[in-house]
Amino acid sequence: MLAQFFWGSSADAHLIKGEYDPLLVTLSLAVCWIASGQALRHASFARSATSRQLRYWSIVSGSLALGIGIWAMHFIGMLAYSLHAAVQYDLTVTVLSIIPGIAASAVALALLTHNELNIKQLILGGLAVGIGIAAMHYCGMAAMRTPATHQYSATWFFISLVVGVALATLALWVRFGLSRFKLKQDHWRKTLAAVTMGAAISGMHYTAMLALRVTSDHEIHDATTSNDRLILALTIALITLLFGGLIAQANALIHYRSRWQKVDMNEARLQALVNMAADGIICIDNQGRVTDYNPAAEVIFGWSPAEVLGKNVKMLMPAALVTQHDYYLEQHEAGQG
Repeated sequence: MLAQFFWGSSADAHLIKGEYDPLLVTLSLAVCWIASGQALRHASFARSATSRQLRYWSIVSGSLALGIGIWAMHFIGMLAYSLHAAVQYDLTVTVLSIIPGIAASAVALALLTHNELNIKQLILGGLAVGIGIAAMHYCGMAAMRTPATHQYSATWFFISLVVGVALATLALWVRFGLSRFKLKQDHWRKTLAAVTMGAAISGMHYTAMLALRVTSDHEIHDATTSNDRLILALTIALITLLFGGLIAQANALIHYRSRWQKVDMNEARLQALVNMAADGIICIDNQGRVTDYNPAAEVIFGWSPAEVLGKNVKMLMPAALVTQHDYYLEQHEAGQG
């Protein structure tokens, strides 16, 4: 099994060297960084969630968005690499290769929702995320179908694992380590964390591609044009970003509504406390008009809420204080009261 996976030099086999399309490489990096930024946003949603259900939803939805983003980056990166040989992909294996990416994303987001991580959590988290990204990459590579034989250099294979784990650990450290420093603009830390996480994903992919060894004992040709690869890559990028954007907006809307519900509940609770208070409570606006008038105040003053609400509070004051009321309001508005 390992003999088929790892490459061994053979005099009979011809080593095929591929070429990268710079435009598609740039597109893959852009997709990766945007997906990483979206993941940090979902982690922020999870940290501020008002319920356990919302927290789980943020982690699950964010894992889907980031996992599909990792997969899209990998697939676009593969399209960027031209072997000058006909290449097709097994649909079932290609779809299943998304699972390790989603699992790695779930681990990353679950860790990012913490306020801080200790050294053990940081190392184990970086290890889990790095290996998850690597598993997604090599599962995706297993879906490749070509007349040529593709294997991997053992040295570069292990280097790709080290790079993935190291950069994933660094990305987690950036999120938590830099939070200890007083930065005037926090978005720089978030941007750096997103870029580092993107570097962990793309760095592992392109390092792993250095491990790829494609050999053939006869000449083969690629019938796929560069325009076909570009169109497919752009389609994958657009669908991935739209999917991630829709999830992010849905998450934001759910959290927004949840916060407003919490505010409404707090207002209702405060109103209930005011109504049950034994002391008279009267609230006025900056013009002196009564906006709140609780039952205890009604008992004290003898006026009903319908007679008082919207009227000037001077109607409840002794005559000696009525003339000074407007002056007090003016002083209060001027910040001198």
